Amino acid sequence: MLADVAVSYLVMARDRDAAASAQQALAHRVTHDDLTGLPNRALLFDRLEHALLAGTRRGTGVAVVFLDLDLFKGINDTFGHAVGDQVLVQVADRLVGTLRGDDTLARFAGDEFVLVCEGLPHEPPDALARRVRAVTDRLQQALAQPVRLGPADVVVSASMGVAITTDPLTAQELLSDADTAMYAAKQQGRAQVRVRDHTAAHPLGYARQLERDLARALDNHELHVHYQPIVRASDRRLVAVEALLRWERPGGEVLPAAAFIDIAVNCGLITGIGQWVVQQTCGQMAGWQRELGDRAPATAFVNLSARELTSGTLLSTLSHAVAQHGLRPEQIGLEVVEDHLADPAIIGRLEELRLRGHPLSIDDFGTGYSSLSRLLDLPAEHAKIDRSFVAGLPEDRRRTRVIDGILVMADSLDLQVVAEGVETADQAHYLTQAGCQLLQGYHLGRPESAHELTAAWRP
Repeated sequence: MLADVAVSYLVMARDRDAAASAQQALAHRVTHDDLTGLPNRALLFDRLEHALLAGTRRGTGVAVVFLDLDLFKGINDTFGHAVGDQVLVQVADRLVGTLRGDDTLARFAGDEFVLVCEGLPHEPPDALARRVRAVTDRLQQALAQPVRLGPADVVVSASMGVAITTDPLTAQELLSDADTAMYAAKQQGRAQVRVRDHTAAHPLGYARQLERDLARALDNHELHVHYQPIVRASDRRLVAVEALLRWERPGGEVLPAAAFIDIAVNCGLITGIGQWVVQQTCGQMAGWQRELGDRAPATAFVNLSARELTSGTLLSTLSHAVAQHGLRPEQIGLEVVEDHLADPAIIGRLEELRLRGHPLSIDDFGTGYSSLSRLLDLPAEHAKIDRSFVAGLPEDRRRTRVIDGILVMADSLDLQVVAEGVETADQAHYLTQAGCQLLQGYHLGRPESAHELTAAWRP
């Protein structure tokens, strides 16, 4: 009888252990990412809220680092999603290796990761920012070595946005500000870091404040278009301009498009803003045509986001604005970044725009993951060499070789090349000798208002 009782207790204990293990496994699956094993979004918010409450009690700071892998879609398109998953796992393992004991690294979504650093000392803003910069430096170093996948190596980098606070923000506010900073970093190029520091007298909820203010910016006449000259390399003659959006916020803060364009896309404001930019640019081109005659730029290039390219209003907006101001389609060029070209729908829309007579330009040429087959099918006439290749010319021999290769490829594709970011006479001279047809940069002319440019160009 005692043996039977003992067996019964052992069976019940075993069942309880099995049930507890199953419950723990289920809880882990609910709060962790299946692929990487990292905390998921739900657990991230829980830990971030806890870190913020603890920081308020102890007088310590919290930093959020929002990481987005650069051009990861190109890895999936080129090597397949299975390889992409392997890259994500290896990236997660490398990032985990940089953490302190109290840090939390979560997989937020897709190729996005979020790091929460709590318990930061209450020190001056500059010192705190340097402390967090040391963290992002470690993260960048962890990603610096290529990821080996069988016989192939995949180079991975990440754009990082940082939000730091010692104030009682919510988890959503701090995370959103880090996300906004990350998009600003991504606009600067690959492997960049931008910091939004709430300890340095910035308003709380900066990202949400931008969203609210941007919704009223058009009605309040706060948006402006500046224009940067594009000149012919051989004789420095003006041939075109690039239309660049600026936002002059109340208080005098002037933001470039890179600081708010992704907010406009995410909030659904980009279509209305884009239509306004097209109208302003067409009106200005007509004004220059009347005032300057042959001295006026022949073409103005307008930047388009993927959302605008796939919208149902782009074609009608362009047709109406061009006709309203008495222009020809070739006077309004359209510029799109190379990363957008992986979408077949965008390629089709670009072909339609080209057939209507609008010149097309590929921005950041050479930095995306466009395959050679896509490049062969592009309906573009111009390609812009990214400023990251121009920096360091002509002394940097590696960059000169890259530039030479891009020029050879562009020539074989019948593309006119525009080098942007030209800041010195030596750079302009080298690019001209190398065969670059068009130049753009501070050495040739800064972005300025139409009024300032008209005064400078008027005979």
